[in-house]
Amino acid sequence: MKFHGLPFVSTHNVVYVVIILGAIGFYFLSKGISQLGKESQVEVGRTNVIYSVILLLMDAAIFYFYYL
Repeated sequence: MKFHGLPFVSTHNVVYVVIILGAIGFYFLSKGISQLGKESQVEVGRTNVIYSVILLLMDAAIFYFYYL
């Protein structure tokens, strides 16, 4: 395995970072989807969905550049 980035984080800590970011991303994605159904919270739900997708993409990028 070749080291690509994140010089201040060890291999085991990167696994924890990926898991935590993924969990936060899925939490806000589910929260945003549930808020999209409520008429008064549509904009907040849309923002949660957009930010969670960005967070999950960042999570995938960390996994890709670190492990592949």
